[in-house]
Amino acid sequence: MATSSARGAQLGGDFFRAERPLATRLSVGALKFITTKPLGAFGAAVLIIIVIVAIFSPWIATYNLFDQDKENFLKGPSADHWFGTDESGRDVFSRIVYASQVTALVGIGTVILVSILSL
Repeated sequence: MATSSARGAQLGGDFFRAERPLATRLSVGALKFITTKPLGAFGAAVLIIIVIVAIFSPWIATYNLFDQDKENFLKGPSADHWFGTDESGRDVFSRIVYASQVTALVGIGTVILVSILSL
């Protein structure tokens, strides 16, 4: 009859080794991904930023999406309008922040659709 240590050696040697905590495994995996695939890590970081901005866009945007300020149309960047205003007096920064919702939805939706169709 084989002992438990011999049985562990037959199954790969690390049969009875304690598993590392989830946070440690995730951080080691993330660090390995960043060092081996820096472009992939950069793309993942951009995607995460876009999704975070999309989720919190009602709180990040300084103006409502359709608020018009007829006195400040086509103004340059200022303290009130960080990216300036468009021809209708709408805040460009707020419109870009709200557009991140569409960007995230289209990007993630496209990846999901292509993944399903490629099966």
